[in-house]
Amino acid sequence: MAKMVTSIKVDDDLWREAKIYCIQRGLTLGELLEQLLREKLSQTIEKEAIA
Repeated sequence: MAKMVTSIKVDDDLWREAKIYCIQRGLTLGELLEQLLREKLSQTIEKEAIA
């Protein structure tokens, strides 16, 4: 799968927390964001399918 390069602005404190979280779990910020986006999108799609 091809990767898209993007830039986002994130609160400094949130970025630090996320970076520490990733380091502790052996993830990159990109991997964490991909996981969270997939989870959120699948939840949204499931809710829309039920409605």
